[in-house]
Amino acid sequence: MKLKKITYLYLFVWISGLLYASLTPPRNIPDFFHFKNIDKLVHFIMYLGLTVLLIPVLLKKDRYIKCYMLSFLIATAAGILMEFLQSSITKFRFGSTLDAVANLLGIITGIVLFELIIRKTRLKNLFFKT
Repeated sequence: MKLKKITYLYLFVWISGLLYASLTPPRNIPDFFHFKNIDKLVHFIMYLGLTVLLIPVLLKKDRYIKCYMLSFLIATAAGILMEFLQSSITKFRFGSTLDAVANLLGIITGIVLFELIIRKTRLKNLFFKT
């Protein structure tokens, strides 16, 4: 399958948003979003999205298992690096083990989501030319 060029743009925009959200001061959040551990949900979604967008970019010759492992390693390393950067280069954020766990759960869910839903349906047309 041939990758659509826009898939690279999707990944670039997602990574840019992840970096911005992770390394800038928290903004005023509407009251609707104030509930306990909302940040864990945000971490989960950010890394789920990162993983789903990484997989098609890394996929070569329909080697899905190898691609899933590589996506897992890259996204996990990115999550650990981001937690380290939050605690070392910002004064307004801190690294958290629970955030890293939420990242990891998002990564695993992203791989499962890709395998069970995107790969097996027409949704793969979002990333690949037919």
